[in-house]
Amino acid sequence: MSDINKDFLDYTRDYNKVKEIVREYLDINGWNYIPKFGEFNSEQYSHVLSIGTEIMLNHWEMNIHQSGGFISSFINNDLEGTYANADSINQECVRFYLMLKHNVSLVLV
Repeated sequence: MSDINKDFLDYTRDYNKVKEIVREYLDINGWNYIPKFGEFNSEQYSHVLSIGTEIMLNHWEMNIHQSGGFISSFINNDLEGTYANADSINQECVRFYLMLKHNVSLVLV
């Protein structure tokens, strides 16, 4: 197996582990930090899960892809840029993302 394929498989494995960490945190804490979380449809839930996963991959310096304006602004503590680049769902979820970033530790064992 080539090094490129191995690196991609390692990234995919780590991405999926981070996604599950974020999913668990979202399921437990979404109710506390996201207004109207109980009214989210599956597309909105998946959007928050995806953005939360990308935020944590960037926070832990594991992301191999270029992030968009919202995530880059959020990671760089640019509040104005965060809200300027946020879609309607992410505008409601900034507090959740902050708590996620602050409270979740990386464990990939």
